[in-house]
Amino acid sequence: MRRLQFIGFVSLFAVIYLMIACTAARVSAQPTSSTPVTITLFLDQRDVPTMNWFKDTAKRFEEGHPGIKVEIITSAGSNYMTKLTTLWATGMPPDIWGQAGTGHGWQKQGWLLDLTPYVQKDLAELDVKDFLPFAWQSAQRDGKVWGLPAISTASPVFYNADMFEERGVVVPPHVWSDKGWTWQDMVAAARKLTVAKPDGRLQQAGVGIDTDPIGYITFSYTWGADWFDEDAYRTGKVSRVLIDSDKNKRAWREVRALAWEHHVAARPTDGFDAWSGFQGGKVGMHLGASPWVVMGKRNVLRFRWGMAAQPMGEDRTSIVYTDLWFVGAKTKHPREAWEFVKYLASPEVQKSYVAIADLPPARISALGPYMQRMAEFSRFQSAQDILLAFMGGQQYGRLLWLSVIDASDQLAALINPRLQDIVANRMGVEEGLTKAAESVRAYLKMN
Repeated sequence: MRRLQFIGFVSLFAVIYLMIACTAARVSAQPTSSTPVTITLFLDQRDVPTMNWFKDTAKRFEEGHPGIKVEIITSAGSNYMTKLTTLWATGMPPDIWGQAGTGHGWQKQGWLLDLTPYVQKDLAELDVKDFLPFAWQSAQRDGKVWGLPAISTASPVFYNADMFEERGVVVPPHVWSDKGWTWQDMVAAARKLTVAKPDGRLQQAGVGIDTDPIGYITFSYTWGADWFDEDAYRTGKVSRVLIDSDKNKRAWREVRALAWEHHVAARPTDGFDAWSGFQGGKVGMHLGASPWVVMGKRNVLRFRWGMAAQPMGEDRTSIVYTDLWFVGAKTKHPREAWEFVKYLASPEVQKSYVAIADLPPARISALGPYMQRMAEFSRFQSAQDILLAFMGGQQYGRLLWLSVIDASDQLAALINPRLQDIVANRMGVEEGLTKAAESVRAYLKMN
């Protein structure tokens, strides 16, 4: 029930390419006051081109909206989430933010302005059908809209095309409906890519297991398992904890076996992990990553790469997550903040962002140029093949559980360390899952 059905999937591609050829109209200027007001935009401190893009975008907005000034504040010198929390704790919350976090916890804390009235007023201008379906779904909860989508991405497999070529291995398919790409096929390919040293440590690993907790649940889904009851995804309330189920035990035995039985996945003793190994050309396939693993490391990667479907276990799936632009509930200028958020999420600005973006834009009309940039950096796959791989991840995707389940941050903090213990062989599968489940059940009972 959680897999989003894409109706007219083929026609969606036609729409994408038609919309790429069109130039989006500029968002109309709407001066809001004879005396300019200042709204604050809180940003994660990133590379110079990204920060310059935001400054230029704010300037263009101000030129079209003379009644509004945008002040940019950044996380420089601090962690993004830490500084955001500090700003709220000290009574100086930003008017707008949104480069991390799902928003679900912030909504529960009362940090977010309900944007539903503004969306209803400007519905035609927003053109919500231009947002990827999961992206727009992520913006909604309890029948209300809490943000506007900025980026949205699934979690396919990224692979080192040069390594596959050097070892004479056929690259995995970019079409997700290909029934020939199974978990067993992935293991077989990984064996051919793996090179061991005389002492047993790996010089080159066929596969890397992403330790990012966002993607961990993908492995359970792949083997027909889940961490929570089905209703939890609809209501947000967990009624049953399923982490220690037999299906999850099977799933995590398969994951653990990659490193400790098949000896094809990077281990702590090898001196590199999935991230550093893939970026350094020592890992053939990176499981569970977002495009950040390549596009966010354009100054690091020195090999050709490709994007492929997740392997099939009992199911084929990926996690889809979205970053939203939020307006703070304590803003003194909600209408002006809305105008800027609407501008940031507009087709015009999303197409502009593609020039420096590390992650895919949430609007369909901006996807084509982004895929073209990916293809130019890939030097192996065409923009069309990358688009198919990307949209397959959306078609076979499931909405990030952190976006829909109550107290998800706290639950993740209880679950993820035990899964990391399993992957690193510090704890057996049954012990790790049992401890994770017991911790979650205790937390839910206390709360």
